[in-house]
Amino acid sequence: MERWFDEVEMNTVPGVALYLVGTKIDKPRAVSPEEGRALAEAHGAGFCEVSAKTSDHVREPFVEVVDSVVGDPALMKEADRGRDGAVRVGEAADAAGSSFYDGVGRDGGYE
Repeated sequence: MERWFDEVEMNTVPGVALYLVGTKIDKPRAVSPEEGRALAEAHGAGFCEVSAKTSDHVREPFVEVVDSVVGDPALMKEADRGRDGAVRVGEAADAAGSSFYDGVGRDGGYE
């Protein structure tokens, strides 16, 4: 995991929102929740565990990352600058669809 955190540091802007997601919580664990949380905290990242099979907590990391970016003026400024091919924060959805965040409440459930 340290390699991935190093990659993020080398390839993103300082202060980027980080979130570590433990997957397959419906199966036997290779890493305890406490170990995952400790690793995330050591890198200033958010943490949660999800299961795509049962849909448990799947929206949580997305909602929390968006909330952290939107709530931090410095991150919003970086996000608004954008990169080639990047979607700009606050940009209107095109006719093909809408954002996953549309209709999602603060608690992660649909409104």
